[in-house]
Amino acid sequence: MAQEENQNQLAALAARFEVESIFIDENKFKSEIGDDIFCRSFNATISGDDGQLLGYLSLVEDITEQRRIEQKINELNTELEQRVTERTNDLSNTNEHLKVALKNLKRTQSELIRADKLAALGAMVAGVSHELNTPVGNALMAITTMADQTRRFEAQYSAGTVKRSMFEAYLSASRESEELISKNINRAAELITGFKQVAVDQTSSQKRKFELKQHLEEVLLTLKPLIKKTSVKISDNIPEDIQLNSFPGPLGQVITNLISNALLHGVEGNADGIIAISAEKLGENAVRIVVEDNGKGIPQENIDKVFDPFFSTRLGDGGTGLGLHIVHNIVTGVLGGTISLRSTDGSSSSVDSSSSIGSKSNTGSGEGESGTQFTIEIPLTV
Repeated sequence: MAQEENQNQLAALAARFEVESIFIDENKFKSEIGDDIFCRSFNATISGDDGQLLGYLSLVEDITEQRRIEQKINELNTELEQRVTERTNDLSNTNEHLKVALKNLKRTQSELIRADKLAALGAMVAGVSHELNTPVGNALMAITTMADQTRRFEAQYSAGTVKRSMFEAYLSASRESEELISKNINRAAELITGFKQVAVDQTSSQKRKFELKQHLEEVLLTLKPLIKKTSVKISDNIPEDIQLNSFPGPLGQVITNLISNALLHGVEGNADGIIAISAEKLGENAVRIVVEDNGKGIPQENIDKVFDPFFSTRLGDGGTGLGLHIVHNIVTGVLGGTISLRSTDGSSSSVDSSSSIGSKSNTGSGEGESGTQFTIEIPLTV
């Protein structure tokens, strides 16, 4: 059988000599034991000066090993294309899950911003922002790294420079990235589900007429259990003749968050810590409320970040990164006012951060002292 196949190949080669004088051909022969032998032949017809046929010349090269290597490469490329497709699909699916998680996070954040009655927010979501930023950040980093590795690998594959070691390294990196992304996405989804539960319906806030001094004294009374755990003293200087037609619930939440922020970040560990609250009318239509402390102040590089969502220097350690962000949104949204910040961290200069042009603090710390002052200006009638 092998001899018959070989004779057929030789016959085909001879037939080409009848129509071509010079040509290159490739043929497959069988060895005595039945193995395939691939040959490449360089063929030419030899004629005399008078054009008479003298014979045929064939230079034969054994390319069996070359064909075997090419077959292996083709098989490897096919397998590689399949694996790259699978990894790309997995990466795309994971990316979609990440987008859904981030979308849910943004929606949840919007719900929190609109929420007016957030009295128990600090206790309910302590550390959640830190825990949420960590898995989402890790997942984003992993998926970005994986995307870069895939692009580089595709470029190497297109250039034909892929080696087995490169392929194995890519697969290993893919597995690690998939495990990291999956773990962090699941963690983020769990946190988001719990985070939604702390959103409070905005319609629960009621607008009514109230006296500012009485209302703030009631707010301070609810904070006594928290203040008793420290050596901090609370002082207030609020006139009795300031009447508002506004939202007492959200205003109380603002004062609660500012005092809690001062206790946690400002005067913590200060045996002589003082938090002062004062108020004064601005003409006939507005009131200014100032909450200040003699704590350690805010570093200059953080001044412009304090009202940002999920920013805190105590992430996962009592700080949620939401308190001042909620304060800002309640003051500028529900109460229709402005809020500004002045802080000194013990240096000779103080820095300001205002939520709108024209909102300025009217007091500040002296040189060498430290402290933080929030100034709120809201209309008497909303």
